[in-house]
Amino acid sequence: MFTSFLNFSDLTGLPLKAYSVKFSLDRLIPGVDNIRHDVLLSPDFCKSISKLAYQLFLKHTKAKKLLNIDLTSSLVSERDEFKHLCRDVLHAAINQAKSGSEIQIDQLAQITI
Repeated sequence: MFTSFLNFSDLTGLPLKAYSVKFSLDRLIPGVDNIRHDVLLSPDFCKSISKLAYQLFLKHTKAKKLLNIDLTSSLVSERDEFKHLCRDVLHAAINQAKSGSEIQIDQLAQITI
């Protein structure tokens, strides 16, 4: 049933490679478990991610044809909303990093998003 709208031939030109990135958050205060750093993303941001992921899932699995849904305008609006929220979060992180003279705050925000 689902094989009619799945096509993985698009991915043949994208070889997967493993890599690691070295960065440090040693100057930030650990979270409540004293191991990890706590990050709180707003409910609006999380809702936007969920909506965008749903729209992208429908688009790339071609399920919108199966469900007879027009998602063009919805996908564009969800993408634009997500970009706006990302910009706001990253801008706030940059401002907080500047005011605290701590670049690791900005790095943590970028890694989180």
